[in-house]
Amino acid sequence: GITIATGTTAGGSIYFADGTSGNAAYRGYLEYQHSSDYMRFGTAGTERIRIDNAGRIGIGTTSINATVDIHAGSPEIRLTATGVSRAAISHSSSGLKLSQTGAANLLFETNGSERMRINSNGRVAIGSTSSDYKLYVAGSGASSAADQTLYMDSAGNYPVQLAMANGYGRRQGVTFINNGSTSYTSFGLISEN
Repeated sequence: GITIATGTTAGGSIYFADGTSGNAAYRGYLEYQHSSDYMRFGTAGTERIRIDNAGRIGIGTTSINATVDIHAGSPEIRLTATGVSRAAISHSSSGLKLSQTGAANLLFETNGSERMRINSNGRVAIGSTSSDYKLYVAGSGASSAADQTLYMDSAGNYPVQLAMANGYGRRQGVTFINNGSTSYTSFGLISEN
């Protein structure tokens, strides 16, 4: 192999030059700094990537504050599989964007299972892999009220629920509940089996 030996406070480098003056002498480079134990990679005479002494990666920055820290005007991470549409995570002044091109879905998983998806037609399915509506929430059974409830709360004082009515014998349907701190009222559209 090749060993580049330097002092404990110096750096060892490999330069790729296309001239002898200015940054033409180091248009591309690979450098290890022993004083702080980091490695950096440069193109066009400028540092582009740094790996610090904790193994964290900085792209476009020398001040690394995350496992992977990316700095750019509008940073974007793209995931492209051959013959498959492209997915991307990007950030700009407008905010954080998750995007998917083509006729593919945007999936959300926890604990190894899909929990929600946005279909390519913009419909949202929670607890299901398909939806014929703008928002579809699928429960896991009549005994699981938590899986069948949309719950809106105002600082824990006046929650409003849109829930499947279950646990009431043969009643099934939709119940709107306004549960105040001292009262409990409900309005139900109930259909008997």
